[in-house]
Amino acid sequence: MLKLYVEQERSDTGPEEPLFVNRDGKRLEVQDVTNAFAYAAKKMGLNNNDNVNPFRPKRFRHIFRTAFSHAKIDQGFANAFMGHKTSVSDSYLNKSRAQLTAAYSEVEKFLTVFGANGDSGLSEIREDLENKVKVLRDELTIRDTKILELGKEIKRVDESMVKLVKSFTAAIQNIESTESLKDLALALATIIPKEDLKRLEKRDKEDHRERRKKKG
Repeated sequence: MLKLYVEQERSDTGPEEPLFVNRDGKRLEVQDVTNAFAYAAKKMGLNNNDNVNPFRPKRFRHIFRTAFSHAKIDQGFANAFMGHKTSVSDSYLNKSRAQLTAAYSEVEKFLTVFGANGDSGLSEIREDLENKVKVLRDELTIRDTKILELGKEIKRVDESMVKLVKSFTAAIQNIESTESLKDLALALATIIPKEDLKRLEKRDKEDHRERRKKKG
């Protein structure tokens, strides 16, 4: 990302000019970086134990040194790049620019979010996410279809219930003989599914047997 920053924002920076500047174009001070990290940590919801920001610039120095180990590059290069003033690090700084560039190129793979192809597999991640979105959309389509079918079924049941209530109310009001009761039964039979009627008949018989047992 730093490489992109340099290419896009500071490509015309002279050798004596600061590479990192604030919004006013002035050299970025240490406190500016610390404040920026503190703000980022707060936005990410990181806890500050004893007012020490866990997401602080020095962490990057540890990450930088660790990257040299992962890349299996001599730690002398790490010390030189990190500015350690020793006779050993000075000897590495005296190496050719090509050697320094080659060493850093190996380490950069472990430092950047970008890979060798320049996107760190972002295109693969994007494709994977698009496939997941497609699967979710297909599932939503299936669910929407089921919801519509259930809605139609509920509507049908509601209409049947309205008919049942009307028929039942009319039958109750006109019960004067056994014939009226038969008419009520027939009316219910035309509305209630046969399976439900069979269950009701079975339950009625069981209730009848229970009553006879109690009487006996």
